[in-house]
Amino acid sequence: MTRILEFIKMMLREFKKGTKEIFSKLEKVLDEVFGLGDEVADHALTPAERRVKEKQKRAQNKFERKRRGGKYNLEDVDELGSKPATKEELLDCDKKIKILAFKEKGRFRLATKNTPAYRYIEKNNIAAYFDAHEIPPVIWYKEGSSNYVIAHEYYHLEEFCKIGKKAFTKKDFGTLKEALVNNILREKYVAERLLENAEILNLSLSELKHIKLYYQEKIILPAVNLGVEMIPEFIIRFKNYGL
Repeated sequence: MTRILEFIKMMLREFKKGTKEIFSKLEKVLDEVFGLGDEVADHALTPAERRVKEKQKRAQNKFERKRRGGKYNLEDVDELGSKPATKEELLDCDKKIKILAFKEKGRFRLATKNTPAYRYIEKNNIAAYFDAHEIPPVIWYKEGSSNYVIAHEYYHLEEFCKIGKKAFTKKDFGTLKEALVNNILREKYVAERLLENAEILNLSLSELKHIKLYYQEKIILPAVNLGVEMIPEFIIRFKNYGL
């Protein structure tokens, strides 16, 4: 009853100030009055129990951020502290791609607004991607992408040039298991190339740890959970790289 009276007083105050936040506050108060929401559940907890619950919630949020994984999640990439690639780094990458994929006429393009590539990047909350199905193949990147993210896509293109389009795009066809296995092999190649060239790329410790996290939790773990057998061919010796 006390809560209801408080609610009525609050509504009168809000009408005096304006109605901008009335409905959001109404929803919250009704949840509390009728036993809905976290506020009511927490009301019976002691201060010590409340602190434990908050600590558990923070740990769960941190775990979820890690599980979302790598390059394809801008929030996680931002947390690495990666700096945007410099103009010189972008020009150097463009030059290397022209040499690497001369035969395939590979391209390196900035995804500008109102283009299909930009909409794809925005929709999937990613920073860059390699499109092996385009003719010629292309690396699309968003303005502000880090050297680390771009290098990841560059090594996809590098392997594409080595093994050919048919073998590279095999992950997009066949059974689910075949696709998962092929995806593991493609991402393993990229991870190892990044680690081998970490000094040249000037990768930070956070970025190096992210390579490991992304491969193990975003690539290997989901595949194993879906029935793919873990074989020696899939293993990366991260200890050899100090990880």
